[in-house]
Formats: sequence, C-alpha cells, structure tokens
Amino acid sequence: IELSKGTYWCQLASDDLMDERNIQMKVDFLKRNPRFDAVCSDAYVLEPDHSVRRMIPPKVKPNPLEVKHIRDLFRTKIFFSSLLFRKSVFDRIGNFDESMRHYEDKEMKLRLQIYCKVGYIDESLVTWRSHASNTSKIKAISRKEKIIAYEKIFSLPEMKGHRLLRRKMLGDEYYKYARFLIDQGETDGDHRVSWYLRHSLALHPFRPKGYYYLMKIYFRNL
Repeated sequence: IELSKGTYWCQLASDDLMDERNIQMKVDFLKRNPRFDAVCSDAYVLEPDHSVRRMIPPKVKPNPLEVKHIRDLFRTKIFFSSLLFRKSVFDRIGNFDESMRHYEDKEMKLRLQIYCKVGYIDESLVTWRSHASNTSKIKAISRKEKIIAYEKIFSLPEMKGHRLLRRKMLGDEYYKYARFLIDQGETDGDHRVSWYLRHSLALHPFRPKGYYYLMKIYFRNL
C-alpha cells in the first residue's frame, strides 16, 4: 500500500478471479459518485464440484450494505476482493493489521464501514474459488483473530456507546472459540479453555452451557 502510487487500490487473492470489466466499472462508479470512498460488487462462488452461485443472497438486495442499526455492520455482505478503494481511504482509517493472519481483511471491512461510505454494484465482477485450503477454513486461528478484531473495533471512539452490543457479540465469540477448542480437542498457546469460557460468561452471563462446560473442566481437573 505504501509503495502504490495510483489514485485507487484493490487486491486480488491467489484463488480469486477478476472480470476484465471489474476495475473500469468501479473506477467509473467512484468518478460518478465522489461522496463514496469505496465500491464493492457481488461475486461468484466456484464450488469444489464446479457449480457456480452468486455470493450475496437475493434477500439482502438491492442494498446489501444498508446499515439501519450498528449491529448491521457485522452482518453486511462484502467480499473483500470485490472492493476498490480510493487510496486516500488508508490515510483516514489506517492500513491492515499485520498482526492478523486470516482475519485482517474482515477487520478492515468493519473499519471501512464505520468511517467511510461504500457503494455497491449489483453484478458479479469477481469469482472466489471455494476449496479445502482457503485460509478461512483454518478455523482455530480465524476464530481467535475474530475476537481480537472485535475487541479492537469496540475500542474505537465511535463504538463506545454500544456496550450491550459489545457484551453480546464478544461473549458469543469467546464462547464459540472455547467450544471449538473443546470439540476439536485442541489447545490454545495463550490461555486455557476455561479462560475463554470465563470471559464469555463475564460478558454474557445468561448462557447455561457455558457454566456446564466450565464445571466439566473444573471437575475433570480435580
């Protein structure tokens, strides 16, 4: 990003395909709409059996980016490789968080929606190939980085007034990660599973299964 000299920026991952019209259509959109900072589009998903579907469900159209409530930020459908930014956006919201390996694009999308206006083109201009080695399938790292990303997003000044949403969403993610570790029989290099369960319950205490798993770990360690 620091080395790029142009007015616009987009990325293309190694397992994605770009329609030859993609960049031109999105640059034209931003030229026609100066109040927008970035633009995205729908995308095709190429499944392992070679079937193809559109990524954004019809039920969220015609405006999949509409945010009626702050929680909608976490539900909007933006495929990162479909985004084209004005490069000046990075001066406003910062670059990618390089401490993350598999969730850095999703954390960037949240910041982008908080600080910028994003347009949408209802046409599939990129293709994502679904396969077993997609980094999003590395669930342990991705789930943990999702917690880190949410902690970072909810620490922004613009999110200070949404404490209940923070407790609900972070409580859910701490619990999901703990359950994943339990179900997979895996361990975490930073904390014990019980640490994640306790954090989940401190944020969102009305979760009986959280107490069940915590007590199960406690009695197993006696």
